[in-house]
Amino acid sequence: MSLGSQGEDDSEGSPKAPSSPRRFDDVPDTQELTTVPDKSLVRQPSTTEYLPGMLHAASPPGLLPAHASWALVCLGPSSLYSHSLGLPEHLHPGFLPHTNYLLPWDCSVSRIEAVRAWRAAQAAARGRGSKPPAPHQLTVKIFIGYEYECPRGHRFMMSSPDTVTSGGGGGWRGGGPGEMPVYCPCPCRGAKPMLAQAMRIHVVTPKAPLHVTLDPKVRDILCI
Repeated sequence: MSLGSQGEDDSEGSPKAPSSPRRFDDVPDTQELTTVPDKSLVRQPSTTEYLPGMLHAASPPGLLPAHASWALVCLGPSSLYSHSLGLPEHLHPGFLPHTNYLLPWDCSVSRIEAVRAWRAAQAAARGRGSKPPAPHQLTVKIFIGYEYECPRGHRFMMSSPDTVTSGGGGGWRGGGPGEMPVYCPCPCRGAKPMLAQAMRIHVVTPKAPLHVTLDPKVRDILCI
């Protein structure tokens, strides 16, 4: 008997049983149920899929690697580093002579309050033809070093893609450290030349109250 119909033996005037509430399983097969997606559910790429390798310049934004390719291995006070002596031997053994120095970078920064006030004054001066003076900038010194290591355990710093650091002279030019190779020849002496790999980035922040953010990326040279 179909829902809502009467059988052939039902006589006119006979009492009828009350109809039961309609359930989902009472819906005919020809009728399709449609579901409305919940707009509050937002797909998070970093928790549903991961990069098979390491982060690089062409990585999709918000996608994390399956295995950590960069990690913070040491954190300490800036007094641990002396630019006249380089990295201490008892904390960083294995460096080739005179290659354990970081290079200074003179970075110009402005106070957040001064920048906000300058932006407000700049917005208020629009249309008047006058520009407010730029906020006062402070110059702070940040020490940065790119460390490489070969299979023999020799460690050294690089100051450019083809120059090994020798002493504490010089510094990073312009906008700071540029692109550095992942692999480079090791300066150690041996019957067979060895390739060294970029292993660590050393950063010594100034005593000024500022934040230094590192966002390393690997770029394929074939993409140039």
